[in-house]
This record gives sequence, C-alpha cells and structure tokens, in this order.
Amino acid sequence: MGKLEKLSLEQWMSLHVKDPDVKYCMAAFSGYYGLAPSNINALFYAIATGEYLVHGGQYYKTRSQDLSDTLAQAIEEKKGKILYNTMAEQILFDENNAIKGVVDSQGKAHPAKAVIANCSVPVLFDRLIPKSLVPVAYTKKIEEKNTSLSSFVVFLGLNKELSHIKDYEIDLSFKANRYDNILASQEDLARSDIGVTIYDNLFKGYSGPGKTTLTVMSLADYGPWKKFQKDYFNDNKVAYNREKNRIAASFVKRLEETLIPGLSDMIEVMEVGTPLTNMFYTQNPGGAIYGFDRDMEHLATRTPVKGLYLASAWSHGGGYTPVMMAGREAASEMLKDFKS
Repeated sequence: MGKLEKLSLEQWMSLHVKDPDVKYCMAAFSGYYGLAPSNINALFYAIATGEYLVHGGQYYKTRSQDLSDTLAQAIEEKKGKILYNTMAEQILFDENNAIKGVVDSQGKAHPAKAVIANCSVPVLFDRLIPKSLVPVAYTKKIEEKNTSLSSFVVFLGLNKELSHIKDYEIDLSFKANRYDNILASQEDLARSDIGVTIYDNLFKGYSGPGKTTLTVMSLADYGPWKKFQKDYFNDNKVAYNREKNRIAASFVKRLEETLIPGLSDMIEVMEVGTPLTNMFYTQNPGGAIYGFDRDMEHLATRTPVKGLYLASAWSHGGGYTPVMMAGREAASEMLKDFKS
C-alpha cells in the first residue's frame, strides 16, 4: 500500500500490464472518479474500486431525490427552516472577525454563530467572505487545485420495456485508441464513449408498466461550452441548443446501432443536461460535478475562518459517500466547538 500511494494508476498498471485493452478494462472506473489513469492515485483507485467490487453499488429506492426529501424532513422535524430558491450572498462578521450571520439574495440577514458551507469552495472564498480574513497560504492552496470535469447527460423515457437487456450499467467504447480517451473525447464530445444506465434493471417498477427510464452520459470538459456561457445566461440559446441537440442525437444514434435497435421510435421524453446546465443549478465553476479533482488530499472540515465549516464534494471529494461523510464530520466538529 505504501508503494501504491506514490504511484498513479497508469504507473501501477504498467508494472504488470502492457495490452492497452486490458488496461482499459482495469481502469474502467476512472469515469466514476473523474480523473484519467495517468492522474488518479493508484491507492485511492484500488481502495475505492475494491470496495465497489466487494460490496457492490447501492441506489436509493425509489429515487435519489428521496434522500434529499428525507434530509429536508429531518431538518423541519427539528424545527429547522429551509429557504428554497434563495442564495446566500454574503457572510457577516463582527468587529472580532467572528461570524454573526448570513445575508440572502433577498437582502435579509439571518443571525448565525456558525456557517456550514456546501457550495463550491472557490465561490465561497471569492464572493462570500472578505479576503482579508483568509490566510494567504490557504488561498494559495485553493488556487492550486484543479476543478473537476463536468458531464453531458441525455435523460430518456421510453414507451417500451427493454426485456433483452439484463444489466443496468453498461459502458460503450467506440474508439480504436479508447485507452487514451477513457474519460471523454478530446476532439468532439459527440464521438465520446458513453455510459448507459437502465434504471428499471435496478429494480422492477422503477417506471410505470411498459415503460423504461435510462440515461446516456459522458464526462465533459467545460472548455468547448465556454463560448456559449454569456448567451446562455442571457437566455439566448440558439447556438447552444444546436450543439446540445447535435451531441444528444449522436449519443442516441450510436446507442440505437449498438445496444437498443429502434430506440428513436421508443422515445416519449427526452431531456439533455450539459456543463452549462450544471453550472446554472449548482453555481459550480465549469459545471464541475466532483468539486475539485479527486486525489488523496482533501480540505479539512474546519477552515481558518472561525465558525466556518466545509461539507461538500469540494472539500471531501465527489460522490454520495464522501459528501455524506463530509456532512457528518462538519456537524460533529461544529457541535464540539460550540458545545455549551
């Protein structure tokens, strides 16, 4: 394990494997972690992938939305209040640089002794906190981190059950040099490898009788979408929609040719999410879906700003499990600090 900690996944595999197709199969989970084999730490990959292979994946029944609903219910049962569609605009401090509240997007101030932030760390320290309160070394540490990839997802509702497919998660590779582009095509996202998730194969009854719900997705770099950003947020989406629909059509066509014959005629509902969609709903820079790139070091829950705690993918790494651990740790640390 000590040896793996010093190696990338690519370096580790190369000690034992030469065939690029075998490497591709071994590194297939790279997409889950958002880093290419040459960048992801071998020990992290081995532990995370080993856990998955031994214990398998889990899904919230009936929908992942049920987790959010349950958390909301718990907050409200404890007399907490949730402000929906309301952004935090500024964290307020007193003359001793202690947190005294938060101002929301409506200009209303909410008194507080502490803040647990699950927004993006760059936005938090860029816009919500006076820079004079953040140590230079901590700012530099944040600036040195890389933002993770985003995603392009086609959501499909079909008017037919897919009885000929039993698996629920399928990766489709189309490129001869598949190993070099394991995360996403560097030339054109429309030609990228794609991952397919058929939710009705997770458990019977996910969709209504005679229906199927699935997603087709690829990780995506934000770079090619940056040119649409200004128009997108000004609600001028003609060029953006053209590109979004072109890529989505390619995903559907290739899925139809390789896995689901007649797919186009089955589609009742289709929605498409892009890196700009992710940015719109999360305010994450570049529409990042994992926060910062996943590596062995994460930001501590406690920050140099007294009373400010981090609990998100940006501090503890992307994915359900790290984020839930971050929330638990933030609550624990805050309760220790403010125990009366």
